[in-house]
Amino acid sequence: MKLSPIRKGFTLVELLVVIAIIGILIGMLLPAVQQVREAARRTQCANNIKNITLAIHNYIGDDTKGWLPPGARNDYVDAAGATDEASWKTCWSWGTFILPKLEQQNLYDVLAPRDRSPQQFKNADNPAFTAAMQTQLPVFLCPSDNAPTPFNDRRVINGTQPAISNYVGSNSHARPMWRTANGVDGDSNLNAGEKFTGAFGGVTRLPNGTVRHAPRRFEANIINQDGSSNTMLISERTYDNGYLNPNTGNGIKNAKPSAANIYATRGLGFDYDPAASPPASGAQAWRGISDVCFTGNAPINDSNYWGKSRAASSRHPAGVNSGFCDGSVRFIKETIEWNGGFGQVNSVYAQLIAVDDNQVITGEY
Repeated sequence: MKLSPIRKGFTLVELLVVIAIIGILIGMLLPAVQQVREAARRTQCANNIKNITLAIHNYIGDDTKGWLPPGARNDYVDAAGATDEASWKTCWSWGTFILPKLEQQNLYDVLAPRDRSPQQFKNADNPAFTAAMQTQLPVFLCPSDNAPTPFNDRRVINGTQPAISNYVGSNSHARPMWRTANGVDGDSNLNAGEKFTGAFGGVTRLPNGTVRHAPRRFEANIINQDGSSNTMLISERTYDNGYLNPNTGNGIKNAKPSAANIYATRGLGFDYDPAASPPASGAQAWRGISDVCFTGNAPINDSNYWGKSRAASSRHPAGVNSGFCDGSVRFIKETIEWNGGFGQVNSVYAQLIAVDDNQVITGEY
């Protein structure tokens, strides 16, 4: 009797079972792979913050008086002096001043912040300057954010979309502030608790070269106050972290976070007026300083329209990387104690931002 040949291979049912098992295994492995990738991105982000923090320390070391770089510096220019949105003057940011410490001396020389101010330039007048303003530096980009645009199309400088930064300096535990006096952003409702309390504030350089409202001194204002290990220096902000209805008004649309700028801000900052008493007026600090700094008037990863444009935020799950004044980088959870963004320094988050609250930090973060 002739025997039937032995069949080799899988039946259709067997193939389907194998494919189903492979699919289940892939489904189980993908989250782990994504977690590994995010861990690598978060580590790279922390390394960026570490390098920027060290650059700031080197800047401080080169300054004979130990000043931190200004969060934003407004170089007074004798112009019309209008304070409407279209006429707000731009200001140099802290990112520009630390460029030589990031091995970007050539870029710093093109921008020349010691010799000129960004509001003196327009798009078509100086292509080299425009190109410098659009120079993307990887050290300022968080790999987890992946903004959909190579340039910041929401924080435009004199018609130029500048280079995006995901890293912002610490400005205030409350509302974005330029200096310590009340009413600096034109809001008569400000109270004594709403002031520049973080590491980075604003300064104004007058036509004669005099600088008013100088930034922090590292030793006097930080080390000898709360201590460098208890004081935040920089943190993160995403390009966008929330949905806006298409019918939302322009004011709210402009409040989307849109990351930050590396080299300059849009804001007027502190407009010098020698005829005023005291000789200062027309400040619009809330906008300019928010282009390069974050505040604690909203919690981490806030979803409020206005708050999230000023808050610290990231694509990392449940928190942000933050650089401290002692050079360390720590992950701050979004569940950190936060009791509101106005008035007294009354939460762990506010205590970490405010440089001179003289409170002992007892909570976890």
